[in-house]
Amino acid sequence: MLADNIQVLALKARLVSVGRNAGRVGDCDLDEIARKRASIIGVTFRTRTPEESLACSERFAAHLLGAVAAGALKPVLDRTFPFERLADAHRYMLSDAQTGKIVLEVSDQRAMSLRRPRRRRPRSSGRSTTATTGTTSCWRSSA
Repeated sequence: MLADNIQVLALKARLVSVGRNAGRVGDCDLDEIARKRASIIGVTFRTRTPEESLACSERFAAHLLGAVAAGALKPVLDRTFPFERLADAHRYMLSDAQTGKIVLEVSDQRAMSLRRPRRRRPRSSGRSTTATTGTTSCWRSSA
């Protein structure tokens, strides 16, 4: 996949590697990169602090939400699965056959049952030892 992406790069193009469903390793023709004067940029949120992740989200909102609202920028959706077929959606994701997002469709009732109850933080005079992590999900509610 990497070799194909490099092959179709334009002169002075940037290739940004965000997700790596096709694997961590790929063929890279360095002469082709040099000939095209291209750049390869690797991106991950796994090593970012919560503050860095928030700053990225804020920049996205400031620069791109207008285009999303106007319909000029749309996410690429590959396939939609009902929540009851979660295992099928996971198998499809692992097959690496998708181009775009895989969406799980949930009913309003199911969505409410999946919500985590909010926990109150214990009062403490010391530093907190609680760490939280989050993931981004694509949910569409069905009537």
